[in-house]
Amino acid sequence: MKTLNIGKENATFQDLIALKENRTKRIQQKKFFVEGVQNIKDAISNNWKIVNYIYSDYNSLSDWAKSVLPLSKQNFCLTKNLMSKISDKEDVSELVAIIEM
Repeated sequence: MKTLNIGKENATFQDLIALKENRTKRIQQKKFFVEGVQNIKDAISNNWKIVNYIYSDYNSLSDWAKSVLPLSKQNFCLTKNLMSKISDKEDVSELVAIIEM
């Protein structure tokens, strides 16, 4: 498992935002976002392929989150500010998963 640290709105971050917000990009790349612990647990239990996890370096991850990180080949660690732009929740999610369709 590789982790890419993203500290500014670079090309990789822009790609993540485009994947999140642009339906055409999701269809082209055959990937979609899943946010929230229960939704990610459901994806794992249904054997959906986790491509990437996105999380923040601001808070330490729970034991559960640490245990699922190895399920992907590459993860993205964002700053608190960038994670709040990715998360759709008022209280920013601990993890966001990118899943293969």
